[in-house]
Amino acid sequence: MNFKSTRICCYIGYISQAVAINFAPILFVIFHRTLSLSYAQIGVLTLITFATQMFLDIFSVFFVDRIGFRRCAIISQVLCAAGLFALPLFAGIFKTPFFGIAVAVVIYSVGAGIVDVVVSPIMASLPSESGRGSMIFLHSFYCWGQLLTALVTTLALHIFGSSSWKIISVCWGIIPLINSFAFSFVPFKNAESDDGGLTLKILKNRALAMIMVLMVCGGAAELAMSQWASTFAQEALGVNKTMGDLLGPCMFALFMALGRTIQGIKGEKLNYRLNMYLSSVLCAVCYITAVFAKNPYAALMGCAVCGYSVSIMWPGVLTIMSQRFKSGGGAMFALAAIFGDVGCSLGSFITGVVASMPVWGSFGLKAG
Repeated sequence: MNFKSTRICCYIGYISQAVAINFAPILFVIFHRTLSLSYAQIGVLTLITFATQMFLDIFSVFFVDRIGFRRCAIISQVLCAAGLFALPLFAGIFKTPFFGIAVAVVIYSVGAGIVDVVVSPIMASLPSESGRGSMIFLHSFYCWGQLLTALVTTLALHIFGSSSWKIISVCWGIIPLINSFAFSFVPFKNAESDDGGLTLKILKNRALAMIMVLMVCGGAAELAMSQWASTFAQEALGVNKTMGDLLGPCMFALFMALGRTIQGIKGEKLNYRLNMYLSSVLCAVCYITAVFAKNPYAALMGCAVCGYSVSIMWPGVLTIMSQRFKSGGGAMFALAAIFGDVGCSLGSFITGVVASMPVWGSFGLKAG
């Protein structure tokens, strides 16, 4: 068995993370209509998802090296599977479905958070000829996993009905469960982090502070749209669930996957700074289009193209950071992940809170 099998496990690891993070948002309308969850409670679920991952980023430096990357990779996949298995079970056995769903969310969010911590350094430790491009290509599998989750779940719900979401959740959980066994056998190289490089001088640098702001903004711009696109299409635009999911989160994920795949292929040749400028402008245009376009399908295209605009934000900021602070070490990337998760949490949470305000009336989700 060679390192190709290890790379495949890493790719599936990010697919598992994408399933864990993006499956529940497709069910937001079902949760709202059948389990009586409010938009504010739905926003809290997303906040829990990324707040949990943020805490994992903070504490990872203390336990990952002690436990080892192989064990952490296995644990991450087991927890992703356990959370997806628990989601339908806990929603039914808890007296308040919201609390049951929240517990399941915490379980798979811990797994998803560990994926962020261990899979990238595992991949970075493997011999590669494509340099930085291989890491960006790795992150594209999260996007393809997001697309696969949205597409398969939407079609399954359309064919078997909304009540089938419980079986669908269990089926998705099989993927990380199998991958946990695969991680037990694939070969590893030493994947050691260099956390001593994040010096006080670097921490005081204003450029690093601005980079952290960019991570917050990039995370918020990505997750506010991806987590709410399905609900937005159905509740704000009046599109039926199947078409709303296909033209909303599915197309968002497709455009985002294409963007990161193209970046991964170009690798070292890509001008990240210029693409960040252009993508930021395009992202703003997409949000404006989604909110104010009178034609619902034009609004959905704004949601979809937004996926391409945000595709470069997270890996692009990390690349610029690594070029600016070459001695920052692994702790610098953990710090960036923390701020990125803050943006992911706040972006979707604030959307839900604003949408729930009575003052907006029917404009609620658009205001959010």
